[in-house]
Amino acid sequence: MKRPFKYLILGIGIGLIVSSLFSGMNVKTEKIDTVDDFINPESIVNNSIADDNNKNVAIMDGSEENDPEEVCEYVDVSIPTGIGSHNVAVLLSELGLIENIKDFEDRIAELELDKKIRAGEFRVKKGSDLDRIIAIITGRKDI
Repeated sequence: MKRPFKYLILGIGIGLIVSSLFSGMNVKTEKIDTVDDFINPESIVNNSIADDNNKNVAIMDGSEENDPEEVCEYVDVSIPTGIGSHNVAVLLSELGLIENIKDFEDRIAELELDKKIRAGEFRVKKGSDLDRIIAIITGRKDI
């Protein structure tokens, strides 16, 4: 009776060691899309940010005239679990990211990605084309 118990304990120990090795290999990285996600609030002094070369970069607060090409507006999109492509199209239309629901549905079906929409939080640049929006919400890079 002592041998099976000894091997049971040995097996559990080896299993714990192997599982801890594999759990450390699952590293998730997150891509930062905007400057706002990595600016340290403490580095903002007198309406400017100190960059790597200790030069101050001015922050545009809206009081100056802004060039419309330089200002990027993003929309945060929250897609719940289990939502279909039609409901995603309606959501994107309500947020002002797409103009035509049918065009979005046709394009995502044409790409055969209508079943690949991921649930979660996404940041989409306003004015993005359909392919870019589909790439963001499906996690594809090759569209």
